Amino acid sequence: MGRGSREERLERLLAGQSYLEGEVQDLVAKHGKRKTETQLKALVRNDTLMRSLEKLFEEHPWPAAEEVRVARSFKKKGKKTKKAGHKRILNLMLSDLHYGSDIGIEETGTQYGPVEESRRTAAVVAEVAKWKRQYRDETVLYVHLLGDIIEGKLHDPESAAPMTEQVYRAWWVLGQALRFLSTQFQQVKVFCTPGNHGRRKDRHPGRAVNQKWDSIETMIYGGLKLALADHKNVKFEIPLTPYYRYKAFDKTGFMTHGDTVLNVGYPNRAINVEGIRRQINEINAKEHCDLFGAGHVHVASTVRLPNGPMLITNGCLVPSGEYGQSIGIMHTGCCQQIWESVPGIICGHRMEIIVNESNDKDASLDKIISPYPGMQAFGQL
Repeated sequence: MGRGSREERLERLLAGQSYLEGEVQDLVAKHGKRKTETQLKALVRNDTLMRSLEKLFEEHPWPAAEEVRVARSFKKKGKKTKKAGHKRILNLMLSDLHYGSDIGIEETGTQYGPVEESRRTAAVVAEVAKWKRQYRDETVLYVHLLGDIIEGKLHDPESAAPMTEQVYRAWWVLGQALRFLSTQFQQVKVFCTPGNHGRRKDRHPGRAVNQKWDSIETMIYGGLKLALADHKNVKFEIPLTPYYRYKAFDKTGFMTHGDTVLNVGYPNRAINVEGIRRQINEINAKEHCDLFGAGHVHVASTVRLPNGPMLITNGCLVPSGEYGQSIGIMHTGCCQQIWESVPGIICGHRMEIIVNESNDKDASLDKIISPYPGMQAFGQL
């Protein structure tokens, strides 16, 4: 590859500096913030880092010393953008996690319990942490918790884990997930709304049409907020409405679970675009929103509606269990959605983080989120 023009070489240098900063941040996060000179030299000798550097230099020849000086000066000036606030929002939609499902292999052919749900969650947040690290200093993370966090006791009071254990497992897994993400982003904002599986059936035997916030999942959200109170870069919003609006620069998003307020369809079945368009017209008659998001359907999709707004529906974390198979749903496309927002564009670059049985068997994910140890062990921690 030729060296190219001076401007091209400067751009390559700046890209290389961003890359190196990301590598160093990863190493510091792994080995701790305090570094002696000897430890820093050990990091530089890291084989993985050196191989990456060799490849980088091979593809992008290093500029001359004078260009390095100019590039560093340019980058220092660029640091002023931090004071002006972030330029990007990375959105993570977490819904239909169904912690505590405990699907039995004897009845379904699928083994799914505390280990599997932990590893799938870890696989999701690991992918989030990799997203465009070169822009990390100007990116904040929005986490949209859109309900069905636990399996609940919706279909059979004797199925799934005991309710108290489901709550503990949600705290255990999501608490670790959010702590991990707080080390990867300067700011993490968590928005919460309940689903239908986490409702209190003693109060809402059917759909929760009044005070939907009075649910087990809202208790989980409150517990997470208290547990993460010492993480100053993590903020929670837990509204009493069964939906929430949020701002993404000059645009507005509208999020709900999808079983009430904005009915997006039935799990693993039809998504009625025409019906959704009419519902969105009603919502936008009061306050215009540019993006609508929901879980519930267990099918990931992104649709630009004829009336302008974007619609995002989420996949699920859990494979099809006993109830799903009883109604003929033998397989689910397990994934969670992430997308980027920038000024003027509320839904830009988007990706589905796919999870499956390969993640269930990946013990290395336990380093990110350790699996729930059980009620007895939990009480002794």
